[in-house]
Amino acid sequence: MPKPAKTPAAAPAGADPIVRMPGVEVHTGVKRSTVYAKVKDGTFPPPIQLGPRAVGWKLSVLNAWLASRPVGIATEPAGPRKRRAAKTGE
Repeated sequence: MPKPAKTPAAAPAGADPIVRMPGVEVHTGVKRSTVYAKVKDGTFPPPIQLGPRAVGWKLSVLNAWLASRPVGIATEPAGPRKRRAAKTGE
């Protein structure tokens, strides 16, 4: 049975909660591998180191990144099938 998706918990007023990876995936709609690829490219905010093997992102930083994204425009490259079809003319 799959685990329920984790969402950022409500925080006290004025607090800026830190969101761990499952919450980042739910909040942004971007999967783990893509998040880290975008961090490497500099197109996604870098994580905050919480411990030796734990990272997170401030919710306000994620919201700012989402607000900076174009609306209604696909900015991601085409998937493997579309690229293959484009090369072969299918």
